Amino acid sequence: MPNAVSPLGTLVDNTHGFQFGSNVEKDWHVRLDHAITDTNTISFNHYGYNRVLDEGNTISLSTWFGDNATRMWSVQDSHMFSPTVINEFTFGTNDQGYDQKGATTVGNTLIREFGIDLGGRTSPEGPGCPQIYTGLWGFQPGALSGSFSATELTFPFLGRCGAGGNRSDPKVWVMKDAVSVNKGTHLIKFGVEANWERPFGAVNSADAWGVYRFTGHYSGSDIGDFLLGIPRETSIATSRAPVHARGFDFGFFAQDDWKVTPRLTMTYGARIQHFGAPTDANGLFYNFDFDNLRVVVPDRAFHHVVPVWPQGAIPVVRASDAGYPQSLVNFTTAHISPRFGLAYRINDFTVIRAGYGIYHVPFAIAGAGFSGLGRAGWLGGREGGPFAGSETFGPNVITDGVPQLTFTDPFLPAGTGAVSKQGVRGIPLNSRKDAWAYDQQWNLTLENDLGDGWASRISYVASKGTSWPYRSNLQTPTPSTIPFDERTDKFPWGPNFSFVDRHDLGGTGSFHSLEVEATRQFSRGIYMRAWYEWKKNLADVIPGLFSSTIGFEAEDPLDRKRDKGIQNGIRRQRWYVGGVWDLPVGQGRQYAGNIGGALNTLIGDWTAAFKFTGGSGTAFTPGYSGSDPSNTGRSSGRPDQLCNPNGFGETPGIGWNKSCFAIPPAGIGRYGTASRGMLIAPRDWGTDLNVFKRFNLTQYENGPYFNFETYISNVLNHRNASGPSSTDISAANFGLFQPSGWEARRIVFRLRLGF
Repeated sequence: MPNAVSPLGTLVDNTHGFQFGSNVEKDWHVRLDHAITDTNTISFNHYGYNRVLDEGNTISLSTWFGDNATRMWSVQDSHMFSPTVINEFTFGTNDQGYDQKGATTVGNTLIREFGIDLGGRTSPEGPGCPQIYTGLWGFQPGALSGSFSATELTFPFLGRCGAGGNRSDPKVWVMKDAVSVNKGTHLIKFGVEANWERPFGAVNSADAWGVYRFTGHYSGSDIGDFLLGIPRETSIATSRAPVHARGFDFGFFAQDDWKVTPRLTMTYGARIQHFGAPTDANGLFYNFDFDNLRVVVPDRAFHHVVPVWPQGAIPVVRASDAGYPQSLVNFTTAHISPRFGLAYRINDFTVIRAGYGIYHVPFAIAGAGFSGLGRAGWLGGREGGPFAGSETFGPNVITDGVPQLTFTDPFLPAGTGAVSKQGVRGIPLNSRKDAWAYDQQWNLTLENDLGDGWASRISYVASKGTSWPYRSNLQTPTPSTIPFDERTDKFPWGPNFSFVDRHDLGGTGSFHSLEVEATRQFSRGIYMRAWYEWKKNLADVIPGLFSSTIGFEAEDPLDRKRDKGIQNGIRRQRWYVGGVWDLPVGQGRQYAGNIGGALNTLIGDWTAAFKFTGGSGTAFTPGYSGSDPSNTGRSSGRPDQLCNPNGFGETPGIGWNKSCFAIPPAGIGRYGTASRGMLIAPRDWGTDLNVFKRFNLTQYENGPYFNFETYISNVLNHRNASGPSSTDISAANFGLFQPSGWEARRIVFRLRLGF
């Protein structure tokens, strides 16, 4: 029933609801160490984490619920063959399950109960429902307009019916074996490491059980058309089968720590690494042949191409017919990564250290394929393509009183509906055979013993990234003063493609940082540490090392260099002050040193640890929306920068000066001038306090014990400014920082049993 009055006096938007949600988290850790013999020790570790969430809205019935389950375990064996030869073996797995649903209903059950004929199509098992839309009845966000505006029709008997949901399970198996040999002035280490990646991912499209739009075109009322079972338009999506990604990488390393003289130690070694090309266990992935404008799939997957794929416009061919390997890419067989370091003791108080190494970037992150292009997952967006799609039917026509489409018979044969333009993504066949993303890292450190318990360290750390990944939408034309709709070259790769993403190598980046650290060990059980870092990071790709395996899209595919800027999320400065204090209370200590028994157990032997952390604000990139000044078909981009927008006002509040930006003039035929990462958020700081107490359960120091632990985060209950609400200069809340809602003081008690 309505519980609110619509401003228009209609049946639209006349109810109010509320958000609901719950979030329950549990975690546990078990470790078992056992000395089998005097020369052999085995350890077992297990970590578990469970999160159950349930949240949504009572009116729109938009909802998400499900659970995240993480299981990690490992077995380590250490065997001493002799006093100078030790072998360490590890085997384990990391299994991070994720199951999120958008509906309590089962889509196929509703299809059967409604008597809907999908025309021979197979819909996925799992949560979901038919998506029924109306124009003039039900819940509608926003004002009613004269034109048809499809909104979800929410029927109470459907239950919580939203998106279909998704499941993922990025499982990784790891095996390591390392041998250490101490021979004279040499400590030689060598070993192997192998990783078997088996991520799983499944996403059910919310449209997999059909979309049914009722507009009132036939009876004059949208609800009337629904009761008659005559939709104006229908569509249905074919969900891709679950992703069973497969990957394997293997590496061998050797290293020698050579004590050349009592003052000089040199370390040198190398790692030989093989990265296998990622695939899908069922062959359901593709590549794009840029030379011949065709999609290439593994031979065994050719018969899985969906009927809705426009074969006439974008042909699909077998890998063997295209001259491609079944992995669809050629990879470099092995990478050699040398490493070198030295430590030289200048005198009894000063040591200088230096190092250099090359690190090749792994191709894939242990994602499950559907994690989006931001993290790329295993197949970098190439798991869909010709193996999924949707088609639309309508507008509906009635001939001799018989509608072509009805609610129970809503679709024509597969492959006969309207199909939108298709986008494709591809990796040039030999791009990772001819090159590979790698990082050169070097450092220089000076350590000093200053006396009286003081020690200091100054470090310079730097790196240079080469051949980092990035992607370009080749369907983007060059900027022009000719309006996009009037351009004859607006689709450089032809009218059949919505986008053509090429995943390339060639990006560069640089990183420089200075670290200063001081420590002091006091005589009364107090240890202090202070640390400061300054750093600068520039790159012409987003985000570079340690993130996406394919990179982010260049704004101008023909001029990647204009993307050079500060990495988003980087803090120019950070600092830390912390300490540990063994409280001087209890038996043998400064206060109450003669107590014993239960009183000493209660008040003695406590330890407190505190830390104060802070830093300059993180970097963000400005943008705009709703305009295409470059006439390239893009309605967003980076704006022109007119002045320095940072430090504009107090936060919470507006932290950036919007007047320092402007959208490039319409039709000017260029992109904006603002660089990446030039917006700096307000600085923040926080304080934490932890308290620990060990209770021995026997008289033996190494016997069973309880550890009582208290963790107090944000002990001063300081709320930093959170945000920004938006980096879009077109938005009213651009640069708005509000008090953080999640940084309230938090106290956690833990009790650990050790034996």
